[in-house]
Amino acid sequence: MKIVYFDCSIGASGDMILSSLVDLGVPLDVIQETINKLIEGKNKVRLSVERVKRQNISALSLNISVEGGHNHSISYKRMREILEKGELKEKIKKDSLAILHKLASAEADIHAVDVEDVHFHELGGLDTIVDIVGVATALDFLGVEKVYASSLPLSYGFIEIEHGTLPLPAPATLKLLEGVPVRSIDIEGETLTPTGAAIITYYAKSYGIPNMRLLKIGMGAGHKDFPLPNILRTLLGEKCSDFGKEEVIHLQTNIDDMPPTLFEPIIDKLFSEGALDVFLQPIIMKRSRPAVILSVLCYPQNAEKLAEIIFKETTTLGIRFNRLERAILEREIVKVKTIWGEVEVKVGKLEGKVITISPELRSCEKIAETHGIPLRIVVEEVKRVYRRTFDLGE
Repeated sequence: MKIVYFDCSIGASGDMILSSLVDLGVPLDVIQETINKLIEGKNKVRLSVERVKRQNISALSLNISVEGGHNHSISYKRMREILEKGELKEKIKKDSLAILHKLASAEADIHAVDVEDVHFHELGGLDTIVDIVGVATALDFLGVEKVYASSLPLSYGFIEIEHGTLPLPAPATLKLLEGVPVRSIDIEGETLTPTGAAIITYYAKSYGIPNMRLLKIGMGAGHKDFPLPNILRTLLGEKCSDFGKEEVIHLQTNIDDMPPTLFEPIIDKLFSEGALDVFLQPIIMKRSRPAVILSVLCYPQNAEKLAEIIFKETTTLGIRFNRLERAILEREIVKVKTIWGEVEVKVGKLEGKVITISPELRSCEKIAETHGIPLRIVVEEVKRVYRRTFDLGE
């Protein structure tokens, strides 16, 4: 499986991402040909790259020129029409439209306007199309199946735009980073642009460098000079035979003054609000007081919401946050038909091979109760039917 890892040590912009992919070996002519299918006539776009140095590190820099010299403001509605009418490969069109909508939605939310009224002023309308469609084209050309990224950096300072002065990171950029791992970087100036954030957060399904066999590194240069090298490193590799990995938050608190009968509804509520797992552990606290540890595993974007539920529903005064990485099997839910009706089965796979089979317990419990059958017999029968249905042997 071909994968890409975006090492956003200082940040990312649309042109940095695209130039790093060209440095990986994507012919510029392939991207130019795709852009030509969208933009013709007096606004025709020409792409070129040059090798530059940022803090003595060599990288490719992308230049976009428009015939006539006008890269004017374009509304989201018009940009969407350009993409929809373009004779693009289906996946390239789908990804480009999704990224554009993600970017426009963030701008609309920040400025409290309808998404159809968003205009890409400072971004430059044609530049935005080139960056988004170019990246989609390059990833398709490379045959990339999965994208990873590092945590994204937050610089500081202010930026002057057409409508005034904005703090950095730009409000639209911050909106796009909701639910994404971020970190502080001691640089004054814009290092992560809204377009860069939209592209990275659309494609990246996991944050953190994956286990892979490294094939090649692409270096994309930004146009500004900073105290640190203004470069995006993009790693192309092949996924190693490994478990899937993802970042989770472990919320944990000790409780010694709450009736045990209150825990069950709290656990149910935490699960309904996005917890991946909830469990209790008995402990002995100071003065030999019996207590329990309430633990909740969740994705980073759900941590604050679940912590608020714990504060409201329990007697605790504090919650510990631990950032963890967990290995997971590929999962899918399938339905099997038994003599008692359909039952959902959770299936765990490693490299496409079935490793675990787990019938949905509540469905099995209902069957057992309705038909007066031991639960163990129902679970075993569901597993047997699954194996027979999918030719896994008895």
